[in-house]
Amino acid sequence: MNFFHTLKSNKSLLLSVWLFVLFFTFSGFYFYFFMDDGYLPVHEDETIFYNIARMFYETGSLKGESCIEEKLSIIFQANWYGIFYTLFYGGIAKLAGFSNFYFVTLNFLLLFFSLIIISKIKTSKNNKLIIAVCFMMFNMVFTYAFTFFPETLNIFIGICLSFLLI
Repeated sequence: MNFFHTLKSNKSLLLSVWLFVLFFTFSGFYFYFFMDDGYLPVHEDETIFYNIARMFYETGSLKGESCIEEKLSIIFQANWYGIFYTLFYGGIAKLAGFSNFYFVTLNFLLLFFSLIIISKIKTSKNNKLIIAVCFMMFNMVFTYAFTFFPETLNIFIGICLSFLLI
């Protein structure tokens, strides 16, 4: 009984430590990826996002870089994902430069900014910590943070839109 009472009375400290451990773990994985120059897309769809960003960076074209049994859009000849991801990832690459670590760095920054937005929610400190810990433990966050998929961008947009509703 005493153990649970201690946990309950130190909930804020426990959640803060938990959030720090999660953020430290993410940071460790992030820096681990910089140790190997061979970090490249693995999944077929990852290569699509990687290539459209790279093509926009190099040529400024919005065209789909390849198509497998799909037709390109009549407008811009974009692939089935449209032009938003091309403009977003390719545009930032034009500003910041392009490398294999570009997507992971951008994903890490989007997660960091998501945590900042969560910290601005008008609720108690404990609720903010619970939301942040749940966010960092969400399997989509951890799974896609280290890929070339745009899911981290989608999660960030969802956090921003949720913040507007609160």
